[in-house]
Amino acid sequence: MVEQELLKEAESNWIELGSIYKKKGRLLHTLGRLGEAIAAYETSIHWKQHIGENSHGLAATYSSLGDVQMETTQPTEAKQHYEDALNVLKALDCDPKHVNFTLTSGKLRFLMGDFLTSLAFLARARQSISVSPLLVMDQSAYDLRCMARIYKARGDVETAVEILKESLLLTSHRTGSLERALSMMHLGRCSSDIAKHDEAIKWLKQSLDIQTSLVSESMVVVETTTKLGKAYFLSQDFDKALQNYSSAKSIILRVAPKDAEGLAEILYCKGEVYEAKNDWEDASKHYNECVSVMQRARLRDHLGIAKAMHAIGRLKLIREFSTEAIPYLEEAIRIRRMNFDEIALSQTLQDLGILATRIGDYKMAEENLNEALSIRKRQKKLKPWIAETMLALGDNYMAQGVRDSASKLYQESMGILDDTDPLRSAVYFAMGKLKVKTGKYDEAVVFLRKLFDIRETTFGRSNTLFGRASLFLGVVHFLANHDDIAGDMLSDFVHTCVDVDKQKTRMTDQKWMTIHLTLSHILLGDILYRMKKDGSIAMWKLALKLCDGGDKIDKDLAEMVSRRKLSASLGSEITLEARDRESIYECLFTSVE
Repeated sequence: MVEQELLKEAESNWIELGSIYKKKGRLLHTLGRLGEAIAAYETSIHWKQHIGENSHGLAATYSSLGDVQMETTQPTEAKQHYEDALNVLKALDCDPKHVNFTLTSGKLRFLMGDFLTSLAFLARARQSISVSPLLVMDQSAYDLRCMARIYKARGDVETAVEILKESLLLTSHRTGSLERALSMMHLGRCSSDIAKHDEAIKWLKQSLDIQTSLVSESMVVVETTTKLGKAYFLSQDFDKALQNYSSAKSIILRVAPKDAEGLAEILYCKGEVYEAKNDWEDASKHYNECVSVMQRARLRDHLGIAKAMHAIGRLKLIREFSTEAIPYLEEAIRIRRMNFDEIALSQTLQDLGILATRIGDYKMAEENLNEALSIRKRQKKLKPWIAETMLALGDNYMAQGVRDSASKLYQESMGILDDTDPLRSAVYFAMGKLKVKTGKYDEAVVFLRKLFDIRETTFGRSNTLFGRASLFLGVVHFLANHDDIAGDMLSDFVHTCVDVDKQKTRMTDQKWMTIHLTLSHILLGDILYRMKKDGSIAMWKLALKLCDGGDKIDKDLAEMVSRRKLSASLGSEITLEARDRESIYECLFTSVE
């Protein structure tokens, strides 16, 4: 109501009207109402042009409009308005060293891809602000925040944090300003990016306190609450993450029910939490809701749909390596390809390649994995990802029996990784499996021991990943006739299975854990029998109880037990037959992470 009265009073004064709309745009931008902010800035420019105004105020309005458009992923429009701002400043004979000139030039150069020149301009603007900041409307604090966003987008999060803290200093006299709250919010986001989750939570909570004291419900509150949920998610506090996501969802449905992108993002984030909790049903439900919201808004080619489609496909890939995942992954690839979202595209291509390997479509796997590898090699900071794709490509060759090519790729990926990179354990595992397949058990033990040590240090002994490492190492020692060590390792696996909370394991984990337990009891029985100790018959009986499924592997293991019991009843030596070895390999190489 007050706004309408002010605008009515200003109708006879076009200069004042242009200024009012400029301030309105800034307020709407601060509140997170970006579409309305763009409209307000465009109206301000219209009135300023209507009276022939050519001023620093007009240049600032163009620049502010560009800021919102950069934030809403409209780079072409943003670039045009930064150019418009610079043209106005040049017409005014503005000093090229003036902060408005250098800052706008830095933003424009960033969008043009001239990053070195962009950073040089931004450094000059930052220096100018430090010498003579403009405190009216927290202008310099706002400028620094915009500057920090560019550094963050370039991957220089540490510098972004420094600049945001400088922005905070400029609002220290106004501890309740919305601009200060936004700097805190961005500090929280940056802290999350560098895995300082406690700091992220601290900054986001402080930001939210300021925001809710001024505007209890707005889009900026939705954004900050969502980011707080993300920080809790990254710190593994899933209950608080869900609590914040639910709060953000409630607010957005009240203040912006038509904001499909915002609502879809919250639904996706909730799906991530449920996936992390291994609640596959709720995860799938939220990912599908995310897709539905975007499709109802006719955002069929939006990257948000690609992200959700990839997540649904990934779930189907993790759960049962089902061909049902293929259309979801292919749709994500289509959208990401048309949006030139190369880094995300490479991940989807890789996942589709892994699935194709598992279902035996090796040509499809090779095509997708090679494209993913090509994309990642073009990026300078993706060495671990390059190694990851090489590993997947090696697995594809391994599945085809092309072991020389697989070994070469595994070794190349190992050469890329730092000694501390967690992916090394996966490469050790792959190399160990390759050596087992070639019958080089002693060499396999070297790699698998490294895997065992890493997983014990990283996860502890009450974890399925550690359990599988001990299982694999135990079986290989068994194949190498190292009975004492094999017995210890297989016993470690059995103890891990007892410790693991079955309710928190994946459906496929539960199935394969049972099969691996069956194999462990068979081999432990063999060891006891060979060492002429009591307990072998009890071990085999327990194994027989476990392998009561109808799958081929269950039947093969049951036959292994029957042959052993028969040999024991005759007092015969138990030998490892070729079919026994094949059953052992099937247990080890199918669905093992």
